[in-house]
Amino acid sequence: MSTFRMLRDDRDFFVQFAVPGPIEIAGDEATTSIICHEAARGPGETFYRNHAVTADRLRRSEHGWVFTSRSFQYLWLDTSPFSGDSFLLPAGF
Repeated sequence: MSTFRMLRDDRDFFVQFAVPGPIEIAGDEATTSIICHEAARGPGETFYRNHAVTADRLRRSEHGWVFTSRSFQYLWLDTSPFSGDSFLLPAGF
């Protein structure tokens, strides 16, 4: 199961906005970072919002670039209820 589907299962909704940073390549190794915002509601009356940054390491393989490690550092985390409504996505998402 993909990580995104695992995060989305049993929730009313889960969204992730990721803004990639520059990629630094040194031979067959690379590093990059992503600034991320996530929001989710459910199951039940649970709420989740955050701002975070990743630090990623990649390695060139015969099939292309693959992740070798990722750290996920919270910059801000809020689990209090929030207002607003979610809407179902069209079929196929």
